Amino acid sequence: MYGLQNYLSLVINRGRAEGFIILDYLDRALQGLLKLTSWVESGNLIQEIDLQYGFENIPSTLLRIFNGDNVGKQILQLAEPPLPIRTNATEKLIFSIMQKLSGLRG
Repeated sequence: MYGLQNYLSLVINRGRAEGFIILDYLDRALQGLLKLTSWVESGNLIQEIDLQYGFENIPSTLLRIFNGDNVGKQILQLAEPPLPIRTNATEKLIFSIMQKLSGLRG
């Protein structure tokens, strides 16, 4: 069964339910990215990645998501990338540039 359960407890406990749309906080995206990066670097936030390999594993990797067999972000690598797309050093450089640019804007 899908949907809210125990929603009447919101009334009894005088609680409230409110939606969250990331676009409402887009102006604070850089601040959030920098904070998340610092948590990852300090070890306070651990990013789990479940990496599977090979084109032939497409169906089984998709099933891992629905069966709950994956831990963290599910990734299927089909081939070696020609260039490193995203590395910790690249992210640090981009975030430092973004931070400097946001400081110049005010």
